[in-house]
Amino acid sequence: MNKLLFVIALSLSCSLCFGQESKPDKYANRRFFVLLMSPGENFEHDKPMSQQKLEDHRAYYQKLLERNLVVIGGGFTQENGGLSILKARDKTQVDSLVRNDPAVLSGVFKIEVKPIFAVFKGESKEVLDLHGIVFKKQ
Repeated sequence: MNKLLFVIALSLSCSLCFGQESKPDKYANRRFFVLLMSPGENFEHDKPMSQQKLEDHRAYYQKLLERNLVVIGGGFTQENGGLSILKARDKTQVDSLVRNDPAVLSGVFKIEVKPIFAVFKGESKEVLDLHGIVFKKQ
């Protein structure tokens, strides 16, 4: 009986190691992550969002936008904080992006990451330009 189990285990492991091609991930184009940004320990509560030290944060998101990682993002209108939606290969990539966000590094924001499965998504021809905070058509 032990020999039979050994042979079965060996054949399974060999089939996993050799000749088994990995299947393409049919959900790879649906990986989106919501980033909920809230005031961090160094957020200046006596100042509105427009006066927070977020220049480096905006420049960082401009680079992510140019790499097609940002779907949309911005500050809340009724409270401090904001939201971004990123498209990434996995949560590990998003966690790395969040850790390197200048607003997180400086303590202005703390960010909670929530993965979502996109069931529907609209197409937009608008491109965001965070340098001038303007919208322009392609």
